[in-house]
Amino acid sequence: MGFKDGLSDETLKSHPSLANFETADDIAKSYISSQAAYGAEKIFIPREEDTDNWNIVYNRLGRPEKAEGYKLPDAKELNLPEGFQIPEESVKSFLTNAHKYGLTQKQARALYTDHIAAQAGEYSQIITKMNDDHAASDKALRGEYGKAYDAQVALANKTMVWAAGGDKDLASRLSDKYGNDPDFIKAMAFAGNQMSEDILGPGAPKPGQMTPESAKEEISAIENNPKHPYHVADNPDHKAALAKMESLYALAYPGEEED
Repeated sequence: MGFKDGLSDETLKSHPSLANFETADDIAKSYISSQAAYGAEKIFIPREEDTDNWNIVYNRLGRPEKAEGYKLPDAKELNLPEGFQIPEESVKSFLTNAHKYGLTQKQARALYTDHIAAQAGEYSQIITKMNDDHAASDKALRGEYGKAYDAQVALANKTMVWAAGGDKDLASRLSDKYGNDPDFIKAMAFAGNQMSEDILGPGAPKPGQMTPESAKEEISAIENNPKHPYHVADNPDHKAALAKMESLYALAYPGEEED
């Protein structure tokens, strides 16, 4: 005979809530457990539109009273890459939204950490790409300009300041945007080479600082001029012309030996 058989009411005997109980001991244990739970602190879930009571729920779950009450990790704790900055307004916005949507201190800190880590990762990728691009463009320009590299880049920068109307701040912004673009530097250097010092000011490439292309042009001019001392063995300047041609070939074909 089971404990249900001792119940006087047939409705009680067949009630679904008693289906999982086999003995009176099971009922007693369940009752004791429910009483212990009833005595614990409880949070009642309000209706969705009941904003005031939801604020009470959020606060009891662990949300600070005010947005300023959140304690977020600082830059040192986050181990941010050098140069990465977290805008103050961005932090304020995060705190406001975290409080608005009821995040607990633990949730807000975890979400903030993940969010900043993602941004810092993207920043590191951008910086790495910028550095790689700069190295590639620098290598390309050095190959094209040869020994004239430093002079031509300096001339490009001087031309950029001139093109900015002498506004060094504007020239700096242009340099930040286009300073690693070899086509832009070449264009500025080309323009600068067409200007006189009266327009651009001192800074045009000096003899021996010509580009490989201009060296090739001068080689061609000498080779096509049969009266040049280079072609006349008994000319007093022949030896100097040979030395100059050797220098021109070294400029025109950097890293290669003259055949």
